Amino acid sequence: MSDVLNLYGAKEVQVVQADALTVNWPELLSSADPSSGQAVADRENTGDTGDTGDTGDSGDTEEFPWTLVANLPYNTAVALIMGVLADAPMVQRMVVMVQSEVADRLVAGPGGRTIGIPSIRLAWFARAELLATVPPEVFIPRPRVTSALVGITRREPPSRIVSESELMALVARAYSQRRKMLRSTLGKAVSVAAFEAAGIAGTSRPEELDVVAWARLTEAVNANPVEVAPEALL
Repeated sequence: MSDVLNLYGAKEVQVVQADALTVNWPELLSSADPSSGQAVADRENTGDTGDTGDTGDSGDTEEFPWTLVANLPYNTAVALIMGVLADAPMVQRMVVMVQSEVADRLVAGPGGRTIGIPSIRLAWFARAELLATVPPEVFIPRPRVTSALVGITRREPPSRIVSESELMALVARAYSQRRKMLRSTLGKAVSVAAFEAAGIAGTSRPEELDVVAWARLTEAVNANPVEVAPEALL
């Protein structure tokens, strides 16, 4: 993979061979100088980020934005992507190969059954797009599934007023019963005034909302809290 990246013009490539879920990505990326092109290898299954061999300044992450390129297994793909987005802001772009059904969830927009919690959480941090489908016959041995390349580009979050954790708590509650209307699943947490302030109908279902709508609703919830009857506090 590193040879191909260099062939297509990548100026600096660092290779990490490790259990992706055990790597401390912020530590690894901030300790390596992107201008050095130093490879990090031979750490498979250890999770040890080790010494890159560079003792100079790590450089500015805005000057040296990172692109993460990876072929990700089905059972760890979403967790790895979300971990990098949440914990490694120096990674400004990812190009990942995943199974096609994972790709569909990552790039899903509102209005269909594919959109879910991973779609919304990714959209808080970044924009995802389907770059290409990869048929089984290009692999040896040939798998039984189709793969896809997904491009993920970091962007500003849809709200500076609420946090990602606040928004996702509301999203998780709604998607716990995704076939029900929001006024049914969120009725105890979202007031009528909050729905109105956000411009969202209580009869909507979770899959109809994109991350911007969820941000509006979360902001409205904070500004229009549910009133609790005095007897409910006894």
